[in-house]
Amino acid sequence: MRDGAERLGEYQQVIGLVRHVCARNREWVFRRGDIVTLDGRSQAVESVVRNDGQVNEAVLHG
Repeated sequence: MRDGAERLGEYQQVIGLVRHVCARNREWVFRRGDIVTLDGRSQAVESVVRNDGQVNEAVLHG
């Protein structure tokens, strides 16, 4: 998990901070709308940032 990752706007300016989560593909492959619970807080997957075939990374909404 990466908390406070920068979200960049159209002109590469920082427009907010987001939470990224990673998982091994053999354990879980994130899909938009999946619910992830970390530290007692549930958040939906907003988008998948990368998937290299072994590890996938998603941005959580909120």
